[in-house]
Amino acid sequence: MEGESKEGGRIRLKHEKKEFGRALSANAVPGLGGQGLNLRHMIDGYAGDDPGAVQVFCQGPYGDHPVHVVGQSRLARLMSSIPVIRRYRDVFVELNEKYFDASVASSLTCTEFFQGATGQCLKSLRRARQLGARTRLDVITAHAEVYHKEQTEECWAFGIRPFMSRSLFNQTLQEYSEADQIRVMSEVVRRMFLERGFDEKKVFTANPPLDWDKLPDYSVTSGNWPGSFTVGFAGLLEPAKGFHYLVQAFRRLDDPDARLQLWGSPGARPVYEFVGKSMHEDPRIEMRSGSIREAGYDKVYGGMSVLVHPSLADGFGYVVAEAMACGRPVIVTENTGAADLVQDGKNGFIVPIRDTDAIHERLEFFQKFPEKCVSMGKAAFEAAQKLTLENFRREIRQDW
Repeated sequence: MEGESKEGGRIRLKHEKKEFGRALSANAVPGLGGQGLNLRHMIDGYAGDDPGAVQVFCQGPYGDHPVHVVGQSRLARLMSSIPVIRRYRDVFVELNEKYFDASVASSLTCTEFFQGATGQCLKSLRRARQLGARTRLDVITAHAEVYHKEQTEECWAFGIRPFMSRSLFNQTLQEYSEADQIRVMSEVVRRMFLERGFDEKKVFTANPPLDWDKLPDYSVTSGNWPGSFTVGFAGLLEPAKGFHYLVQAFRRLDDPDARLQLWGSPGARPVYEFVGKSMHEDPRIEMRSGSIREAGYDKVYGGMSVLVHPSLADGFGYVVAEAMACGRPVIVTENTGAADLVQDGKNGFIVPIRDTDAIHERLEFFQKFPEKCVSMGKAAFEAAQKLTLENFRREIRQDW
């Protein structure tokens, strides 16, 4: 590495000119957020013990790995500084994704293998193919048709713009078509692709691994249960996550000592107002902002009796797997990728999307039979054991 320079307020790492046989790209900071966590696992999975094995295009450095840091577009940074314009979330996201894609495409020297993240790599895929590379698309959401439909419907119900614009939606479908291979995070999502006519040989599943070295020992969390029935939600408080259906279901629960902990922050003012109104009308509801990892897995998941992930369209849902690894049963929707881990009635429950009645019934079950939280939590822990880096590495390295 020759050094580093500042460009547009961001640090850009400069490496010696070198042609890499393999490259990854994702518009995220390794380890930060869901996409960043997936990117970090991808780097660890592909590179292994050799930091020089893969070149990475992303938003931030990662250890000793060769990283080309791509900053935000100047226009997007300007938009984010103006409150009124900042509401156009779909425009802001599209500007960032397309700027990132163009930057990667102009710098790419890969000649063997290239993997890009969905919605941000159409030009990069095409450039990689010009260079003779085999290409793989990393799909971290549900199929775009499901994701765009459900997100758009829920966001507009709250009076806010969705993250995915129509233009970015169309680009994503084109990426599906042009990539040689597609990796999805769950069998739930793979079925969405197969139902839409994709060749089963083109689409493969690789469940993400868990950071077991950072998770608390099961012997600790298995004996750490809250004094009252406590329902947990973890993640960004966004309409597409379906958290509001959980709030509605919980408020029907006839238990004055029950608690609903929302671990996350609202992504828009209407959501903040909805949460504030709900907490005012029902003091049993609490919102706890901040990073789950900084707060501590044992505090977050250990303080729950059950985790509910009512997402309308989710590629996987790390929080579901983390809660299960901490010995907590879960309630997830049929559109949540982590439903791969759930055996309905044995380590949790799978419910239809937007079904407050189904969520309420499952909450009542756990509230009336607290011993089921313990026994089903143990089964949840056992199901999460397969999410190792070794398994993940074996799955993503097939035919790479």
